[in-house]
Amino acid sequence: MKIGIDIRSTLKRRTGIGYYTANLIYYLGLADKLNQYYLYSEIALFNRNKKLPELPGNNFKHIINRFKLDPAFILKGLDIFHTSSYDLTLPKNTKLVLVIQDVIHKAYPAGHTAQTVREVELKLVPALTRADKIIVSSLATKNDLLKFYQVSPDKVRLVYPGVNEDLFLMPDISEIAKQELKERFKINSPFILYVGTLEPRKNVEGLVKAYKLLKDYSELNYQLVIVGMKGWLYDKIFNLVDEYKMRDDVIFTDYLSRQDLKAVYQAASVFVYPSFYEGVGLPVLEAFKSKVPVVASNSSSVGEIASSAALLVDPYKPEEIAEAIFKILEDNELGRELIDKGLNRAKDFSWDAAVRDTLEVFNEFA
Repeated sequence: MKIGIDIRSTLKRRTGIGYYTANLIYYLGLADKLNQYYLYSEIALFNRNKKLPELPGNNFKHIINRFKLDPAFILKGLDIFHTSSYDLTLPKNTKLVLVIQDVIHKAYPAGHTAQTVREVELKLVPALTRADKIIVSSLATKNDLLKFYQVSPDKVRLVYPGVNEDLFLMPDISEIAKQELKERFKINSPFILYVGTLEPRKNVEGLVKAYKLLKDYSELNYQLVIVGMKGWLYDKIFNLVDEYKMRDDVIFTDYLSRQDLKAVYQAASVFVYPSFYEGVGLPVLEAFKSKVPVVASNSSSVGEIASSAALLVDPYKPEEIAEAIFKILEDNELGRELIDKGLNRAKDFSWDAAVRDTLEVFNEFA
């Protein structure tokens, strides 16, 4: 079969969908030598900023739309097209495998403007109708999809993604490199870690409030390190830190390179992921594999992914988040127990399994 894969998300500063797509094509290259794969991207003729990923096998080729042509014209001749986006027109005889990471705009509309919700709906609804198969990345997303849209359950396939293995294939970070990173960001004490984009649904405000409670009602001397780029509606986070006069205690690193991210995971004392809503919550799995004890929200897919390997908390209760962090920092035995559970839980999420399940979806059209 001739299978197209939308790789546009890999050409910019990567977040969840970008890493999902990059991992998918890499592991498809290891698992499948028979089908022909065509990696679709859009790069203007003289654009030198976007770097194409390496082709993972001889049965992979790039299709680059350099002149803003109709994708349906560029992609003609494909049997299947796989995408996490809702904006592409396709030839009528091409089967569409649509990946839905989340339906956040419906399940947690407070995190978006009304205009954004309308714009997503205008693209998503036709894409769901056009899709021949829909892959979802968590049971929570599947349930939300079926709740909010008229989609046949037979059309939906749950395929858990693997952990972002690139972090763990690279060599361990030396103590010298970790110390250099701490000095660069003025981290001068043990620290609590958060990783994720700064936006309302991530509940970074709730984490800052929980941290303030720890500062006020315990003698723990830990900084809070917040890793992630600015998304939208993030001003309240910085205003809250200023209101609490905690600029020296709360460190914002912005987006980090993969090497720096690995270093900060390995150096953290506890990882906290208090999100209100997630499609998956892959940073929880990264923390598990980095041997860091985890506090995670019990909402949406986060509780599903973390399961009993983390201390689960109500994300709407900062005092509950603070109490869970305190328990881990005060109880070394609990921390070690959670690390062991986390390592075991991470084994349930492999890209070998994800690719096997994805190929089963493709093969339904053979």
